[in-house]
Amino acid sequence: MRLWCLVLGLLMLLSSCDDNSSGNNEDYCDRMVYTCVCGDGVVHNDLKCCFEECDGENLDGLTCTDFGYMGGELSCGEFCYVDLSRCENHPICGDTLINQEEEQCDGTNFGDTTCLTYGFYQGELSCRKDCQVDTSGCSEYCGDGIFQEGVESCDTTHMPDGVTCRSLGYSDGTLRCSNDCRLDSSQCYTLPDPDIGLIACNLVPGMGSDIYTKYIGAYYPYVYWLAYNKADKYNPYSTLYSFDIETKTRNVLSALPYASPFRARNFVFRLEDGGVYFTLIEWEIPGGCTDQSCYTHTAHLFRLGMTSQVVEEIPSTALESE
Repeated sequence: MRLWCLVLGLLMLLSSCDDNSSGNNEDYCDRMVYTCVCGDGVVHNDLKCCFEECDGENLDGLTCTDFGYMGGELSCGEFCYVDLSRCENHPICGDTLINQEEEQCDGTNFGDTTCLTYGFYQGELSCRKDCQVDTSGCSEYCGDGIFQEGVESCDTTHMPDGVTCRSLGYSDGTLRCSNDCRLDSSQCYTLPDPDIGLIACNLVPGMGSDIYTKYIGAYYPYVYWLAYNKADKYNPYSTLYSFDIETKTRNVLSALPYASPFRARNFVFRLEDGGVYFTLIEWEIPGGCTDQSCYTHTAHLFRLGMTSQVVEEIPSTALESE
């Protein structure tokens, strides 16, 4: 009976200690001491009795910057208050600010730099723990052998379709790609039409003085022309020459038993096969004929390979020339 009375009395005592009814905060805090324990790894802060800022390794998400420092290492003190002794108030790697000469980045702060700054066209930068940029997340760059239309003019040996020295307005040559993926036309060249008068003055011994010359084309380093001996109308022939502009030497490519037309530029340059096509005239002089009005003319079509320097007659239907 005495035990039941003791239990009943204790229950009555506890119900009378409610802080909402008594208003006694000290009694309330005395009871909370059993749950507000520094060192249990839980940050207790009810703004009445428990005022822990941290607890052990639990910093409740706080860092040195939350207390006005630029960086450093925040720790928890003996009585569950933060320890600011290792916080730093000078620039350090990790303060999210690019404020040191050796820093390229800090956290997610890259300043104005992007993958494009480092020569890449795509991707995202990342920042290492030493505040140096990591470009492993970037891709596509000048020199990867892939032509990126819109940002590159070329890439290594990869050129835009149809772009050559000739398409750029040069006579010929080799179009290259520079290290910064721009077209390099330094090996392209333009050859002006040679001075026909100078070529005519470069006479061939034994050919006779009565000759006619005609420029028909140029392919570096050669200039080509026909020299027609018109002194002997009964035995006409034309000689095809090349002139090396580097060595200043002349070579005979072919002697053809036909005359070269005096009028018009009777040759065509064909880009597709690098050949020059030209005509020569075969004539026959009937007995008793005293002038060209009664000559019989037949045109022959020839092709000169500009690189091979081979001359060949192109089979065709014989046409009488006027």
